Order: sequence, then structure tokens, then C-alpha cells
Amino acid sequence: QSMKTLLAAADTSTPEDSERLLALMKRQLPQLASRLSQTVDKLKQPAELDVAHVPAPVWWTALQTRYEHDDVRFLADALDETSLPQDLFDSVVDNLLANALRKRQSQANVAVEVRLLLKPLVSLTVTDSGEPAPEHVARNLFLSPVSSDFGLGVGLYQAARQAARSGYRLELLNNRLGQVSFRLQATDSRS
Repeated sequence: QSMKTLLAAADTSTPEDSERLLALMKRQLPQLASRLSQTVDKLKQPAELDVAHVPAPVWWTALQTRYEHDDVRFLADALDETSLPQDLFDSVVDNLLANALRKRQSQANVAVEVRLLLKPLVSLTVTDSGEPAPEHVARNLFLSPVSSDFGLGVGLYQAARQAARSGYRLELLNNRLGQVSFRLQATDSRS
């Protein structure tokens, strides 16, 4: 997803966008390299999933830094030292944000918001004010890879499977015009 976002940005950029594109690449390429490295490591040892955990405030600050130039609103209640599975949270939020931010290419003034709650259950919600996913796409989103113009296909299917293996559930919470929300939520209070 991140690679597709970078390629789309490069394909649609104009000479006037060069500084902004360079800044985007500088922010996203290190994260992309890290995620590719993690994926290769997992392929070598698939039994060791999501072993790296990070305190919620550390993860939250890093997320805001990665997307500081993308006009994303970040909301969180008081963050304690709750431990989050870093790879899961990075992979899911990057996928969801890439999809939401991509809507801005064809829809004007799409607002994007990320909300992190730690109580009663850990949950991360990404909401955008754009067009909803078509009903046939929404219905099968997490059941199998879906062919879509929205870029929602394989990435969300894989993210949902990764979430389930880690004690979380990924769901499409709202799918209506002006409020499209996805939520990653722990399935119990131990996560």
C-alpha cells in the first residue's frame, strides 16, 4: 500500500510538487524499508508473529511524526504505557491511512482522523469523510482479496488476518457518505 501511494504521488506530481514529493519520500521510504525487512524476517520465521511491542505513547508519537504533513487529525485520550503490537498497528494504520489519503486524489476536501483508545479495550479507528466503499466491496472486504478502484483489496484482507492472529479484530465500522470508519480493536482486555 505504501509503495503504491508513493508511486501514485510520483505519477501525478508536477514540477511544482517536487519539494513536497521529496519530503513525502524521505518520510515514507525508511518506514517502507523497515516494514519490508520485518516481512522478510517473518517469512523466514513465520511462527514468531508480532513479537515487538511498544508503549502506546511511543507508537502514537511516531505515527503522528510519519503523517505530520498529510493533514490528518490525531485524537487520543490519556495514553498510559499500554503495550501495542508494533507491526500490527503500523501495518493496519498505514494501510487504512493510505486508502483514506488516496481518496483526496479524486474527492475534494476529504478529512481524515485517527483515534486511539486504550480503555475499555485497545482500539484504533481511522475515519474519512469521503465516499463509502461500494456495497459489494464492503461485504467481502475481510473475507477475501477484493478487486477495487479504492485500493482496499489484498491489503485489508491481509491486515484482518494479521489482526486475528494477534488477538484483534479489524472491521468496517461505518460505510456511509461522509463517514467511512475502520476499527482495529482488541478482542479482550489482555491484548
